[in-house]
Amino acid sequence: LLEEVLQSFRKLANERLGIVEVEVFYAQDLSPDEEEDLRARFAELTGNKVEMKFHQEAKLLGGLQARIGSTIYDGSVQGYLERLREQLKAT
Repeated sequence: LLEEVLQSFRKLANERLGIVEVEVFYAQDLSPDEEEDLRARFAELTGNKVEMKFHQEAKLLGGLQARIGSTIYDGSVQGYLERLREQLKAT
């Protein structure tokens, strides 16, 4: 239970400090410059300070996905192919 309490406390503290947690799932290693670019873009997108957590995800073919709360930003190859398939079905 201690881990759950810690996560809840961190979430409340971040909300009060105006910090948004962003989880980034990537296919291939990101350079420090790429990580900093992502940090800057999400700070601009949210209008808040961001705390980034990076996770390598083997199932991604390429690109990356980011999650802020329940919102997912999908810039992965897999996501692109899925959107393309849905567009082709619609026509």
